[in-house]
Amino acid sequence: MKKDLAVLMILLMALGVFTALAGVKPAAATEPEYGPRADWLHIKIYASDVAEFAAFEAGEIEIVDWPLEPEYVERYSQEPYNESIILAKFNEIGMFEFDINNNETIPSYPGVLSPTSNPYFRAALSCLVDKDYIVQSICQGYAARLDGPIMPWMGDFYDPTVHKYEYDEAQAAAYLAAAGFTDRDGDGIINYPEGWPGREDGPNLDPLIFYIRADDVARRKPAGEDYAAKLQAFGIPVDARVVDRSICHDAVMVNHDYHLYTGGWSLSRDPDWMYYLYHSDWHWHPGPDYNYNNIHDEELDTYLEGIAFAVTIDDAITACHNAQKRMINPPDDPEFPGIAAIIPLWATSGYTAYRRPMAYAVNEAGAGTTNYWTFLVSYRTDAWYGHTINWGFKSDVQQLNPLYSNWVWDSYVLGMIFEGPLAVNPYNLALDMPWVCSDFVTTTYINETTGEELSRVILTVRDGIYWHDGTPFTVEDLKFTYDYIANYPDCWLYSAVVDIVSTTIIGPNQLQIDFDVLSVWALHWAMGIYILPKHIYETISDPTGFTPGGLPAEQVLIGLGPYKWYEYSAGEYFTLQANRNFFKTIHPEGDVNLDQVCDIYDIIHVAASFGLRRGEPGYDITADVTAEWDLVDIYDLILVAGDFGTNWEPYP
Repeated sequence: MKKDLAVLMILLMALGVFTALAGVKPAAATEPEYGPRADWLHIKIYASDVAEFAAFEAGEIEIVDWPLEPEYVERYSQEPYNESIILAKFNEIGMFEFDINNNETIPSYPGVLSPTSNPYFRAALSCLVDKDYIVQSICQGYAARLDGPIMPWMGDFYDPTVHKYEYDEAQAAAYLAAAGFTDRDGDGIINYPEGWPGREDGPNLDPLIFYIRADDVARRKPAGEDYAAKLQAFGIPVDARVVDRSICHDAVMVNHDYHLYTGGWSLSRDPDWMYYLYHSDWHWHPGPDYNYNNIHDEELDTYLEGIAFAVTIDDAITACHNAQKRMINPPDDPEFPGIAAIIPLWATSGYTAYRRPMAYAVNEAGAGTTNYWTFLVSYRTDAWYGHTINWGFKSDVQQLNPLYSNWVWDSYVLGMIFEGPLAVNPYNLALDMPWVCSDFVTTTYINETTGEELSRVILTVRDGIYWHDGTPFTVEDLKFTYDYIANYPDCWLYSAVVDIVSTTIIGPNQLQIDFDVLSVWALHWAMGIYILPKHIYETISDPTGFTPGGLPAEQVLIGLGPYKWYEYSAGEYFTLQANRNFFKTIHPEGDVNLDQVCDIYDIIHVAASFGLRRGEPGYDITADVTAEWDLVDIYDLILVAGDFGTNWEPYP
C-alpha cells in the first residue's frame, strides 16, 4: 500500500510540475516536424563481426547489427566499457540449424541417390550433434537449445514433446544399420548399402558436402567445424567448405548442391512461416525456393497446411505441434514417426548493444535493439535532432531488391526505405497498429460458386502521404503492389499474395483484399509486403537483379519509409538520409510503449522503475527516457508527463 501511494505521489508531482522544468532536454539542432530524429543513417560495412566490434569499442559506430558473443557481454558489463555501452537482453524469434538437403540427388553426384534423402540416415546425423556442447561452450550459454523449429518462448505453439536427440554414437549406428549403412569392409568408413542407386557395389560413402559460414566466426563456424570433426571420427566422410556467405548462398540456396549447411533464420511472430519454408509447394530454384532443404513429405504438408490455413488459433496450435514432431522425430518413433528433416540447434538468448551518445534504442521483442523503431525514434544525449547514427554491418548486402532479397542485411536497408500497410508494436507482437493504412478490418465473404466462407481484409489508405520523390501515395499504389507481386511466383514476397484471389478498390481510399482460403493469418499475410510505387514499377517488366530491372538504386529504391536512399559504396558503406516528408511527426518521448498514444500506461511504466539504476533489479531501460545518468528519476517522469494526452500524429 505504501508503495502504491508513493507511486501515486510521483505521478501527481510529475503531472503538476513538468512545465516548470521543461528545459531538461539536451541541446538540439533545429527541430524537424516529420520523420526520424536523426538526419542521417550511416552504415559502415566490415569484413567480420570481430572487425565490427573493434570499431564499436573504438566509438566508430554507435550500434551493431548482431547479437553479442559471450566474451563481449562480459567485457561490456565491466568498467570502463559499461560507462558508454548499453546491453539489451532479448530472446530471438529465430533459429540456427544444421540444414540437411532432403533431395534425392545433388549436382555434384549426378545419378547417385543422396544418403541424406533417407530419413534413417538423417536421424543418425541428428544423433552425432552435441547440442549441449554447442549451446554451453560455443554459445557460452547465451542461447536456448532447440529440439524443434519453434522457440520455447513462442507460447502454446511450442511443443515440448518433440524428440530430443542427444549425442549418441550407438544410436546413430543403429539408425544407419536400419537403412543398410554399415562399415562392411572394416576400414573405419561407412559404406553405401549394396544395390544403392548409383553406388550399387556398396563402396565407401562419398564425402558429404558441408557448407560452413566463415563470417560467423564465433558461433556457426566453430559449431560446423565441431560437427564435421565428429562425423569424420564416426566414419562419415565430410567435404567441409568453410567459405564466405555469398558462396554459401549460391551453392545452397540457388544450386542446392550440398548435403549440410550451417543455416540460420530470422523468423516471424506467427508459426505459418513453417509452411513457407518447408511445404512441398515451396521448393527448388528457380521458383519459390524457400524450401532449400527440398523436403517433400505428404503427411508433413498436411500439418503445414493446417497451420497456414487454420480457422482458429487452437487449430493452428494442434497443426503446429504435429508439424514439429513430423519434421523432427525419427522414423521409428513409436508414438509419432517423423522424417528427421533438419537439425535445429539454438535460438539466441542474449544481448544486443548500442553506445553513447546514442540513446532511447528500442529493445524489440524477439529482435533486440537492431530494428526499424530504434532508427526512427532514437536520439543522442547531446542532440535530440539533426545528428547522424553510425550503424555497423558485419556483411555487405546481397541484393537490394524489395521483391527478391532474402538476406538479413538487405532487409535492414530495405526496411528503412519501404513501408508495409500496417505496423506491429515492438513491445507487444500481438498488437497490429494503423500505419500507412489508417484502418483495417478482417472479415469474411461467401464464394458465390462454391458457397465457401473465405477471408477478406479491408485496408484504408491514409491521406497526405508522399513517396520519396514527392509523388502522392494512393490506394492505386497499394492495389498495384499486390497485383504486381502476384506476377512473380519466384520472388520472396510471393507468399504474402499467393492466396489472394482479387484486390478491389471500393472507395477513394479503401482496398478490399479477397483470399481463396479461410485463415486466421489473412491480415498478417496482407501486411507482409513492401509497398511499391506504381509510377515506377509499372514500367519494370523484369524486377530481378541487384536492383529491380537493373536500374540505378536512386531510381527504383523509392519508398515511403523514414529514410531515403542517398549513397552506397560496395563493401564500404551506405548512407541513408532522413525523409522529412515522412507521414509521422517526430516521435513524442511520452509514448514510451510505442502504441502511438501518450497515456497513463506510459507514466505507470516509468514510475514502476522510479529510483532504480541500470543493473539493479526492476530497472527497465525503456523507462529511462532521458538516458543521461542511467537512472529513472523525476526528469524521466517530466518528459513523459509533458506529452500526456497527445498522440503520435500522422501527416495532417
